[in-house]
Amino acid sequence: MDTACRPVLPVENEAAALARRVVGAGDPLWRASYMEALREGFVCGGESPMGADELAAAEADPDAHFVQMLAQSGFVDTPYGRVERVPGPKLWAVDGTDFVGMASIRPRMANPFLADFGGHIGYGVRPSRRRQGFAKMLLRASLTVCAALGVGAVFVSAKDWNTASRRTIESCGGRLVDVVPYPFGREGERMARYLFD
Repeated sequence: MDTACRPVLPVENEAAALARRVVGAGDPLWRASYMEALREGFVCGGESPMGADELAAAEADPDAHFVQMLAQSGFVDTPYGRVERVPGPKLWAVDGTDFVGMASIRPRMANPFLADFGGHIGYGVRPSRRRQGFAKMLLRASLTVCAALGVGAVFVSAKDWNTASRRTIESCGGRLVDVVPYPFGREGERMARYLFD
């Protein structure tokens, strides 16, 4: 693996001077900024932006939203049908008091959608903070967490047209396995599948 992109441990309590860091998700210091990111259209790992009703519910009861988000409880609709969410760690990229992005780590491929397309790690950066190195920072930290959890070969994917995400994965040592049709996207859309092994 390239030493410039060697996974680093997520940092929880770094000196205030080091504003750009990865922390465990959900800390109250960044919750207001996280809600702003949702209003901005932030998504993690290929999900769709929150609809108006979902966003209104999250804003009406942010504590309940954070409990569900952190526990990854409940169900999610996938192209393969409704499946139970896979519990796993979530990381936030922050810059000072600003929430910038999130990674969701799924230590096991518990449903066909994750095994075929979703992978072990989904990540996203809010639109106003893209192209600043936060995706790479999140992916590095997520790979370290996967190693600590005993995940052998880590599967990460990106839509074929998403060159920024593909460059991030490749710069961190992801090996392209294949590019396959993605039958749940736009007509002709394809998914690039990578392994870190």
